[in-house]
Amino acid sequence: MSGYKIKEFPQDGAYWRIDWLGKIQPNIDVESEPTIDVLLTKLQTGYTDPLSNGSLTQEHASAAVGIGQLPLLMAGSIWKDGQFHTHVPADRHKLAALEIDTSQELRHVFSDGLAVDGETFDLIPRSHYKVGKHYAKVKDAPIALFPGNGQDLSYFIIPRFELFRFYYACSSKLAFYVWEDAIGHAINQSKSAQLAGNDVRIHLRRDMMDKEAYLLARWFVSDKMRQEVSSFRNKRAMAAANHPKHKLVAIHPDIGFPFNGKTRLRALGKRIMLHESESTGRKIWAFLALHLQYCSHPMPYRNIVVDRDNRNKKGANCDDPGLLPAWADKPNEDSSQSADGDPVATLASDEEPKKELRTKTIDIYAQQFDLQNHRLVKEEVEVQKYQSAKVTRGGDSFVDQYGTGEGTYGESSTGPASASTSPTHMSERYLVTLMPFIEALRWIRTQPGTSVETLALGSEHLSVADETLYLLPEMKRMRSWHRVYSDIPRTRGIMVAKVTTPGQVFYLLEIERRDKAESYSTLVMKSRAVDLPDSHLRAFLRTVARSNGWPRQDHENFHHLKYRGVNHYKEDTAERFGERLMTVAISLS
Repeated sequence: MSGYKIKEFPQDGAYWRIDWLGKIQPNIDVESEPTIDVLLTKLQTGYTDPLSNGSLTQEHASAAVGIGQLPLLMAGSIWKDGQFHTHVPADRHKLAALEIDTSQELRHVFSDGLAVDGETFDLIPRSHYKVGKHYAKVKDAPIALFPGNGQDLSYFIIPRFELFRFYYACSSKLAFYVWEDAIGHAINQSKSAQLAGNDVRIHLRRDMMDKEAYLLARWFVSDKMRQEVSSFRNKRAMAAANHPKHKLVAIHPDIGFPFNGKTRLRALGKRIMLHESESTGRKIWAFLALHLQYCSHPMPYRNIVVDRDNRNKKGANCDDPGLLPAWADKPNEDSSQSADGDPVATLASDEEPKKELRTKTIDIYAQQFDLQNHRLVKEEVEVQKYQSAKVTRGGDSFVDQYGTGEGTYGESSTGPASASTSPTHMSERYLVTLMPFIEALRWIRTQPGTSVETLALGSEHLSVADETLYLLPEMKRMRSWHRVYSDIPRTRGIMVAKVTTPGQVFYLLEIERRDKAESYSTLVMKSRAVDLPDSHLRAFLRTVARSNGWPRQDHENFHHLKYRGVNHYKEDTAERFGERLMTVAISLS
C-alpha cells in the first residue's frame, strides 16, 4: 500500500504539524480499538522550519485516531489533507545520536521544572517548543530525561509516547496487544521455546505476520519487556480504580525501554536551550527527541525459528480435501488515487471494519534495530494443517474507508487495514552499492555555501548512513524491476539529494542496485523552476521505474527538466566523483 490518508486529520489544504501524541482513551464508536489523541498545529503559509515557533499559527486541532495507526504517526511530521507530507528535515540541528544508559533515566512530566546549580527552569521551554492551547492536554505527559554524560548536549528528552510507538507499537495488532497486555495471545506459548545457541522458536497465531516475530521473540525471552507491558496495564487499572465510577479513563502512554543498559539512539527532534545562567552565563542545551529512528541495543536472541499453523509451504498431505483455509490474503489495489497517481486508502476510527473483506496493508520500511545477524528461519513442513483459500474473502469495491480495529462480522462499510513498520536488513552488498554516492554527497557538503538534503518524498523510506532512501511505491506490472528480494522483500529505493549552492539548485538521483554499481550512472537534474515539488519528483521516479532506468532527455512529460547521467568508475574517490557531479550540474545551467 503506497498511500493513505487519516480521516480525522484536518482536510483544509493547509500543512499541519503533529506536536504531540496525547492520551489513549476508549473509543465509543469502535469498542475493539481505543484511540490516541493526536495534537496538531497549523503551519504558516510558506513555512521553512516546522519546528520553529515562528512557523506556527494560533490554530490547533486534535484528532482521535485508532492506536492501530500508531506506526504511521510521528511527532514533528507534517500532514496535508490527512496525508503524510514529510518528516522533520534531517539537518545537523535536528538529527542527533544519543548515547544513553537506561539506568540513568529521570522521570518527569512535560510541565516539570529542572533544578541545576541552584536555579530552576522549564524542562521544555515554551520559547523553544510551543504547543499552544494543547498545553492543558500535555502538561502531565510522562517524559524520560537522560544526562548527556559529557556529550555536547547536557540532557536528552524523550517523550514516553515515543518509546511506546517505537519499541512496542510496531504494527496495528501489536499496538493493541501491548495496550491490553495480551501479547501472549499472538503466539502459541506452549509451542514456542528458547533453543540452544540463543535461538528462539516462535509459533505464531494464524493472523500474525512473520515480521512481527522480531518483537514477539523479544517479549518471549525478555523479562524486562514483559514487566514493562504488565506495568503499563497496571497503570490503566489503577486509573480506572481511582475513577468515581471505576470506568476506564484516558491515560498517557507510559512505558519504558524493553531492555536495561546502554544504547545508542538516532533521533529526529530539536535542540533546545533550557537555561542561560544569569550569574555565570552558562548555557544548558538539551535535545528533544520527537521521532526515534534507530536503536543499537542488541536483541536478546540470535535467530528466530518461525512456525505457524497456517504455513504457506506444502506438506506431504497437501492434497487432503479436509484442510482448513489459511486466509493468506494479498493486499488489494485500490481504485482511489492521490493527486499524483499513487493509490490512497482513507483510514477511519469511527466504525468497526468488516472482517470478511481483504485486509489493506500499509508498510513503513525502517531500519529501527540492528537485525544484521538475526534471521527468520522456517522449518520444512511435514504435516500440513491448512490450505491456501484463493477465493475466501469478499471483495472491497464498495468500501469507502478502512479501519485498524479488530473488526466485526456484522454490517459495516469499512474495510480492515493493518499498518506496520517492516524491518529491513542492511546487507553489505546493499550498503556498498550506495556508499560511493553517499560519500560523494559528504564531500559536496564540505564545499563553501553548499547544503545537501536527501529527500523522503513520502512515508516509505529508509535511513542509510544518516541519509534518506525513498522507496518506490507498488505499481502494477512493475514488480520484477522495482522489488528487492531479501529476507523481507521490499520496494527498490532511489536516493534523491537536493543540492543548494550560492548560484544554483540541482538534484542528484541514485538508484539502489544489487551489484556492479560501477556500471551504472548517477543522474544530475535541474529544473527551470529551481525547486521541484515532491509530487513532480515522485512522478519522475514512477517514470524511472516504468522505463527500467533514467528516462530519455526528450521525454514528453519532462520538457521543463534538464538531466544527464554521470557514470561510476571503480577508481573514483569521493572527491573525484563529487567534482564530476558538480561540473555536470554547472554545464546544465
